[in-house]
Amino acid sequence: MSWRPKTRTIRKLDERQARQILSRGGMLLHTGGTWTAYRNFDSRRMRIGSVEAPLAERLEAAGLAVRMEGQPLRLCAGPWLRP
Repeated sequence: MSWRPKTRTIRKLDERQARQILSRGGMLLHTGGTWTAYRNFDSRRMRIGSVEAPLAERLEAAGLAVRMEGQPLRLCAGPWLRP
């Protein structure tokens, strides 16, 4: 019997939760057609949940998230939200 990590279901985040993650230095990463929220800029770990595309677009349109250059597409908090 070998050890295997538990795979957990990714929870969907609402607008309040997404704003809070971005304000604390998190990011939204667009991969595989979905936006995934991470606690920091390192996308190898600390995955928190998923954000629907219309919500990510609203956050960007409101100026709460800024597109970072390069691939994959990332949305990060604006400079006024970073601690």
